[in-house]
Amino acid sequence: MKVTITHPEGDAEGTARFRTPTRRLAETAGALLPAMLTVLVSIMAVTMMLQSLVHGWIGWPAFDYRAFAAAGRAFIEHGAVGAYDLPTLTRVGRELVGSDDATIPVAPYPPAFLLLLAPFGLLPFIQGFFVWFLINLAGALYSLHSLAARFTSHRRKMVLLSVLSLPVLDGLLVGQPIALLLLGMSGLYRSLESGRDGRAGLWGGLLLFKPQYVVLLTLVLALKRRWRVLGGFAISGAGLALMSVLAAGLDGVRAYLHLLGGTGAIDSDVLGINPEAMMTWRGLVVHLAPDAPDIVAGGVVVLLTALTAVAMVPVWRGAWLPGSPRFALQMLATTAAGLLVSYHSHTHGAALLVVPLLAAAASGVLPRSAQVLVILGLLVSSALVILLAWQEIVWRPAVAVLFVAVCGGLLMVGLSAFRRSSPERRTALAVPRREARVSSEAGPS
Repeated sequence: MKVTITHPEGDAEGTARFRTPTRRLAETAGALLPAMLTVLVSIMAVTMMLQSLVHGWIGWPAFDYRAFAAAGRAFIEHGAVGAYDLPTLTRVGRELVGSDDATIPVAPYPPAFLLLLAPFGLLPFIQGFFVWFLINLAGALYSLHSLAARFTSHRRKMVLLSVLSLPVLDGLLVGQPIALLLLGMSGLYRSLESGRDGRAGLWGGLLLFKPQYVVLLTLVLALKRRWRVLGGFAISGAGLALMSVLAAGLDGVRAYLHLLGGTGAIDSDVLGINPEAMMTWRGLVVHLAPDAPDIVAGGVVVLLTALTAVAMVPVWRGAWLPGSPRFALQMLATTAAGLLVSYHSHTHGAALLVVPLLAAAASGVLPRSAQVLVILGLLVSSALVILLAWQEIVWRPAVAVLFVAVCGGLLMVGLSAFRRSSPERRTALAVPRREARVSSEAGPS
């Protein structure tokens, strides 16, 4: 595909030849969508139906929602301290789901999050889960549709592909607040693109409910001296802290910090943490070397984290050009790296990758190697879930290792994207969208 870039302030034109990754990705995904939709959703529906009929409550689907609903009910009945007390959570959660042997995981979220959970603590468990599911589905669809609008064609397929990708689908089904992740990331990305740095930081504040996801990004913003973005994050963080104190009091905040201390061990056995099933360096080390001493495992994690952070320097070398196609590749590499260094991230965390992936694909600059990684990750992870679904939680460590490989591959793609580029491609990648008009002579891709 030949792409002509015309600058509005002159008649000079530059021409660069691009592959058509969007078309190939969309066609491959379009062929897979019916099978994925039928098999995955059927498995989940049958599982939920059988568990509801046999046990009277939902098991693996809604696993994380159990923690949220129990925390909301405990917050209402016992205050914030009860919401972070494991025996109280177990007792309240089992009463809520109607089972004396149900596993109730913890919800290690800031106390302000309890304000969102409280209404669901008042609802019957199954009805509350479906309300929670629909709210998160609506938020996810809104975020994904706004990103898919960048495509001249295949928009609906891209939205469906994104929703059916394992991270988003898994997050929705287990009851994660996936809408907060996608709304925060898409709002942050689009605001950075348009030069609204302060607003970008405020949108990014939605991610502070899971602050581990933005640690590396904030370091990058500091490296690039984007003080207004960091100021927006600071305002959001201050608001979150104030709401937490008002909602929980100092005792509740201390209970939250105490719970965090228990979940922070390299091989934490607190219910619902499961380090061996995390798609992080921590998870990979625990999964591959479960018997390693904590000091050795922790040292390896620190080393891998430091190397990953250093890799951000060449990725972000050069001018800050948030409106350029290059920016999508930089954010893709940074998001993948952020997931790897995150101390707590399960499969659903990879939903954050959807935002820069769609942006890069729509820009026509997603390298073929990245396309292969994404499609293989989509196919293999879905196949693993289908093959191991009867074992419920057992498939998660295998999928976590797969996503570590995918994130590592995307980071390497970001590192090599410009080193192997021709001068024309590097020039095209650096042209901000607000300063150039891009027209394709090959038609929509």
